[in-house]
Parts: sequence; structure tokens; C-alpha cells
Amino acid sequence: MSRSIFEYIKQGIVAGGDDYFYKEWDFLSDEELTEFTATAIAGGSGAVVDTVHGGVLSLTAAATTDNSGANLQADASYLTLGLGREVIFWARAALHESTSTNAATESDIFLGLFVKADTDLTGAVVDGVYFRKDDGDTNIDVSIHGASAASGSDNVATMVSGDVYKDFLIHVVMDPTVAAKGTATFYIDGTAVAANVPSGAFPLVSVILSPGAEFNTGDNTGTKALYIDFIRLLATR
Repeated sequence: MSRSIFEYIKQGIVAGGDDYFYKEWDFLSDEELTEFTATAIAGGSGAVVDTVHGGVLSLTAAATTDNSGANLQADASYLTLGLGREVIFWARAALHESTSTNAATESDIFLGLFVKADTDLTGAVVDGVYFRKDDGDTNIDVSIHGASAASGSDNVATMVSGDVYKDFLIHVVMDPTVAAKGTATFYIDGTAVAANVPSGAFPLVSVILSPGAEFNTGDNTGTKALYIDFIRLLATR
């Protein structure tokens, strides 16, 4: 192809084409959830909130239950990281809480591309390429895991609460000749927070990935949720 698909994103050309495909979920209505599998964790839930401007997907924890939340993954596994393939995952998300003030610390968050599991990802070894925030701190980490190995960077940015939306974007470029090898650049609000992370540990081409997210609360004090405004996926064919 003549130019990186990252150029398509930057210029707003995201309608799909002969050399790449594009998929977007804007969570304007419940109908979009039919393309996902939502797994409740300890009484949590995943639902579209239509009382927020533009609509959002809310992964919500039960108010009085620690380690409660929801996992959401596309019900079709859309892509593999084959030789020379280029992939972009892009989501806009914010922490929301109505009766607490500590969601930025007391929460687990996953956003990115995962092997389809439909289960709680917390504490698991998850094949994929993703942003992650662990319970007990506000550090945003990035991870690449597959081919029985892992790489990434810790504390590349700080998570905040109070309905402050951030854009999370992952740009993967796979090596054209060596399987499971490539680079990933992780962006938050348009700034590269982990640039050209090299790895020989990407999931093998036999591993099919799907876009998804997970939110778990880290305590039992008040209602907490991860609001997701949209998820977008762009990949070379």
C-alpha cells in the first residue's frame, strides 16, 4: 500500500478500502451490543447509557462488591497479526463514579486487542496488545503478550477519574518476514507514551484476536464504571 494506515486515521479517512478494513462501534444504542459478548463479573454489568451525550457503553461494578465489573469482547474475532500486517485499535474512555471518589486507584482496566476469552482478565496471562491499569495505583501500563513471552512498559501515563475522557490508540506494525515480531506504539490523547516498542512476543498468526475492554472495581465503596464512547478498529487486509 502507498501509505501507512496511521495516515488514514490522522486525516480522518476511516471508511474502509481495498487495502484495509474498518469497524466502528459508537454505542448510540443497545443494538450495537449484539456484536459483543458481555460477561458480568461478580454482579457487574455492561450496557449502553443513552442519557449521556452521544451514548456510551458503561462497564459498571456492583456498588457494594469488591472485584466486580464486566468484560466485553467482540463476539467475532476479527484479526490476526500476520506478516507485514498493520493494525490500529482506538478507544475513547473515562472513569465514572457516582458515590465514590477513588476510581482512578481502586480499579482494574483493560483496553485493546485480546484473544477471545469472555472471562475475567484480572490476574490472567492474556495474549494480545493492550493498555492495562491495575488495582491499587493510577499507573497506565502497556503490554504485548504472545508466543510464550511478553514485553511492554509500566507507568507510561496516569489514569484520572471524574469523567475525563482519554483517547487510547495502539498502532501495531508487524515484521514482513519474521512471525510474531514487530513494533507497537501506544498513544494517549494523540501523544506517544510508549513509542515503537519492539517485541518478538506478539501473538502468533494462528491466534485470532478481538477488540475489547474490561473494568473491575478495586473496593466495595460506591458505584464505579468505565464509560467507553467508541471503539474503532483498522487493519490491513
